[in-house]
Amino acid sequence: MSRARRDAHLGTKHRPRASMLAAGSVVFLLQFIHGTATRFVYDAAQYWDGALQLVSGGDVATAGVLNIRGTLTPLVYLPPAAVAGLLGEGSWTWLVLIWNALLAAVLCAMILPQLAELIVPGHLVSHVWTCALLGGLLFALFARFALLDVWAFACAATAMLLISGRRSWWVYAVGGLFAAIAVDLRPSYLLPLILGMVVVLIAAARRIPLVAAGALIGALPQSIYNVFHGGSWLPVPTATSGLIGVQSAQAVYSIRYDTVLDPGRNPQQWYCDPSLASAVSPEPAPTTPLSVAGSLLTHVPESLWFGLKKIATALQWSWSTPYEPSPGDGTGAIAVVVALTTAIGAFGLLRAIWFGTSTSNRLIAGGLLAFWLGAAATLVLTTPETRFALPLVSVGVVGVTCGLTTPMTRSQRWTSALWLLAALSVCLLLLWAGARGLGYPVSPGPLTAPADCVRLAR
Repeated sequence: MSRARRDAHLGTKHRPRASMLAAGSVVFLLQFIHGTATRFVYDAAQYWDGALQLVSGGDVATAGVLNIRGTLTPLVYLPPAAVAGLLGEGSWTWLVLIWNALLAAVLCAMILPQLAELIVPGHLVSHVWTCALLGGLLFALFARFALLDVWAFACAATAMLLISGRRSWWVYAVGGLFAAIAVDLRPSYLLPLILGMVVVLIAAARRIPLVAAGALIGALPQSIYNVFHGGSWLPVPTATSGLIGVQSAQAVYSIRYDTVLDPGRNPQQWYCDPSLASAVSPEPAPTTPLSVAGSLLTHVPESLWFGLKKIATALQWSWSTPYEPSPGDGTGAIAVVVALTTAIGAFGLLRAIWFGTSTSNRLIAGGLLAFWLGAAATLVLTTPETRFALPLVSVGVVGVTCGLTTPMTRSQRWTSALWLLAALSVCLLLLWAGARGLGYPVSPGPLTAPADCVRLAR
């Protein structure tokens, strides 16, 4: 190989790395646009306190509320908590912001673009910058808070990346390990990951035992913790069943739950569906997501509209997400961006399946779409907050990226215009359904029974 050709080859090889580094730097800086949190409250305070107690040797179980949270949750913010022990309390919010900004940079400049590259090969630099700019803007909403939503999705996305394509046997096991970590941090990823992984591994079924072995290893810390603290060997927190029971009872008529950071009011803000609340009030309260599904199936077609409103309202983000303002602020610009990303991203994955150049590409796109559908179903079967829609939006970022780079013939461009029109129509539907879903806010405070919702229609 001549020197000129060798230099050109090395330049081509290093260009994606340089793009990842540059894009990662941009994403890192974007995370600072909202500044730092004033303080950590509610869930964020518990995650942060758990990490602080782990550093100081205190009561991690109580501070981190490990009876309902995964054993691995205090480890997420362990590095900034360790540094905070040296710098003092005044550094807490800055350290968390920097730590989360580093994660966003890796996620948007490396993990998500490589997923897109597996679906539409040959456009890595374009994928890097699209994911960096769009993902960096959206993840910046979460960067200042000590929450686990982005961390859980990063683990889930890493799991999907590692099991996709032809890789060494041990990589599949590590993929299963990351999947288990994601579920430990956020149990709502169980259904999306199962669906997504099954689709991706259809053509490589012999790899499933490797993924399962990695997942079992990832679940061991929770099982070991339970044996020593609760007597159970199951890989779930000891009070999980009680929490699921409460949430399932509310899931059949509640639309969305918000935490409002306004010192002049109760932080709990619920939105609900009075019509469905009236329909389910005479029935026994569901105790599991399966019984929620059964209850909703008995109230079709009304429950279909209810489910759409739950998904759509979870996508009604604001500039203060993951915490939300009091009712009545309307649909903001960020909600439009989120709805567009989600809808166009889903159709982008569909287009990648339709126009894919190989079975492998199509299966990976199908796996992400199955993950997306599993996340949507989880929103319907639980009591969602806006931050619980993060997997829909994040997969949407990958879908948008793929949609921009999927190669097409001249005749296929007309078909693509129809796909785009359909995506925009779905976006408008999501915005309209989301606004309707927020039409019945409950008085600030807890939601205890369907009657609290039924009276709103009077």
